Order: sequence, then structure tokens, then C-alpha cells
Amino acid sequence: MICVEKCEVINIKDLLHTYNVTVPLRYYTYDLHSKEKDSEYVMGLKQDVNWDVERAVKEPIPDTNQVFKKDEFVHIHLFCGKDLEHEEIPADFFNVEITNIVVHDQDEARDFVKPYLYRICRTLSFFLSQHNCNKHSYQPRVETDVEHAIWENSVYEPFEQVLHKQEDTVETTWVNGKKYQIITIESAPIIISTSVYSKIYGKMPMDDFLLYVDCSDTDLNYMLDEFYLALGQENRYSKFFHLFSIIEFIEKRYEDNNGASKLFDSEEIDVIVKAALDSPVLVDKEKRDRVRGALKQILGNLTDIGRKEKLVHILHEMGIYKIENCGTEFEIDSKTIGQIINLRNKCYHADRKNKEETKIDIDLAVTQLMYICEWVIAAQVKPIHQ
Repeated sequence: MICVEKCEVINIKDLLHTYNVTVPLRYYTYDLHSKEKDSEYVMGLKQDVNWDVERAVKEPIPDTNQVFKKDEFVHIHLFCGKDLEHEEIPADFFNVEITNIVVHDQDEARDFVKPYLYRICRTLSFFLSQHNCNKHSYQPRVETDVEHAIWENSVYEPFEQVLHKQEDTVETTWVNGKKYQIITIESAPIIISTSVYSKIYGKMPMDDFLLYVDCSDTDLNYMLDEFYLALGQENRYSKFFHLFSIIEFIEKRYEDNNGASKLFDSEEIDVIVKAALDSPVLVDKEKRDRVRGALKQILGNLTDIGRKEKLVHILHEMGIYKIENCGTEFEIDSKTIGQIINLRNKCYHADRKNKEETKIDIDLAVTQLMYICEWVIAAQVKPIHQ
């Protein structure tokens, strides 16, 4: 309980609180395919990353018709420490510190930080993958270590002061037929601009980092989510399915720009259908109508090139012709894409038709898809913000 002027008693639960939290962000640093933990992949930040999220605080003042109002800035600080034994090596985890969260209780604070933590982890994971020269062995997915989160809180002083002094200058407004007095306290934002750097795999500008963290494009968020789910210690087939869903997504999204033309025009389709309907087995009108409809639909969907050629065309239109990274090199052509599509068909449908075609190892397919999907996602980010 807090006693204020005139001995009015205010329950502390009625007060707003300021919460601060520091959360470790961890990822699996070891080789996914080795039983011995004899090699690690870690990434550090050359500089900390800082940004602010504006948030309006509005709270009815108890036993009055007044509303407290103040703009606050939640500050987010992403950083990485140093290895305890070797200062030149970064620690094998990140930390994110989120401060000045004005809410009623810790549950509300958790709900507020949850989407920000997810986006930070997702973006760090994507950047780790982009700068990873050995995707076959290391596929880190950054996740929150909520068990080791450190919470602090204190009474939110601006609101507490208002409860002690309610004769401040106020403005009046009407909401749903009720008259309210709104108390506004000015605040000045602090915005720090820095850059992010991967100590092992190169520099990562903060501008790009924040483009991914603050992404509001629904399609791009879907692709980032699928990529994020493909990382970490997932089953290799689960990884493949998540990554291939990105491929299927762009196939549908760029269906009108896949380089394909219709195999038959409407007149040619009519000729083919008429010839088929002349068959003596199609004397029944209902059968003839169903066959006519099915044939027109199938023939109308046929194109002069197949699925793999369409996908190659889409990727080339994005500027993705060849992958070259730290010794990994492969062409974006019908052979490479065809092998990945065949593996997809085999995994999804137990396809046994093309037994003579060259097979691709699932781990190699996952690695190649990671490279391809990184380029696809990066190609989507830039046009949105240009």
C-alpha cells in the first residue's frame, strides 16, 4: 500500500510499473552431423545494436474522470559478450536487453516483448546463415533462453506523481459520450545508430538488420518464418519441407512471370476435344460432358516448358544465376532444380516413376536450398524498402 495526500490509500496493483528484462539468445554451435563436439561455429557483433520502439501509455486515474497519457520509448539493446577464456573470441550466445516497458505486471511485459524477441531471433538466425560458409555442418537457429531471463521492475514514477498531484494542467476530450481530462507529459526519444558485424563471417550493416526485424510485409514474413523453422536441430526432411515451401510460394507468386506460354490455343483445344469425343465409348451425354470439361481444363493448363524450367526462369529474373560461397558452387539450372524437385516428389508422394534420374542427397539438397532461399528472401527485402 502507498499513502498519498489527504491519506487516500492506493493499492499498489493499481499503479503502472516499469519493467526491464535481459534475455540470453542461444544457438547450437556444434556440427549437426558429428557425434563429437570437437568443432564450433560462433558469431559475434562488432558493435552493439540499439533501437527504440515508441509506445503510448494511457491509464485512467483512479477515482477521477482523468486519463494519464505519455509517450514512452522502449529501448532494445542487442549485444554479445566475450569468451571467458579468450577475449578475442565472441561468446557463444547473444543477449538482448529491453528496458522501459511500462505495464501493469510481468505477464503483460512478457506479452509485449515476445514478438520482438521472436523477430530478433529470426533475423539473427537468417544473418548467421547468410554469413555461414559451412551450411552443411552448421545450421544455427537462435532461440530465447527464457529460463535465464533476468527481470527487474519499479513503480512507474510519472504515473505515481500524477496520483500525488492531480491539479496539473489538463486538456478535455469526449469519448463515447463521456468527458475525460487527458494529462500529457512530454518525452524526448533517444535513437542510437550503429552497425552490426559478424566477427567470423563479415560485416552486417544495421540498416539491413532492422529491415528484417521491422518487416511488415506478409509474404516476406511467411518466407522468413519458414526459413527460421528450417534451422537448428530439426529433422533433415523437416528442414527440406520448410525450405521447399518457400520455393512453392514464389512459384505461385510469380506464376505470371515464369517464362511459360500456353501449349495450345483455344481453337487447338477445341479440335483435340472434338477428336476425343468422337470415341465410341463416349455415347453417354453425362460422360461426354465430364470428359469435355476435364480435357479443356487439362489442355488449357499445359505449357511449353515444365516446372523446373519455370522455376529456373523465376530465379534468373531475381538475378540468381549461380551460387558461389566459400568453396560451395553450383549453377541455377534445370539439372540442379530438377534434382531438388524430384527429391520433393519422392519425399511427398513416394514417387517411384523416374528411377533412372540422378538422385540428390537430402543433406546436399537442404544446403543448396538454404543458399537459394537466402537469395530469394534478400531479393524480396530490397524492393519493399526502395
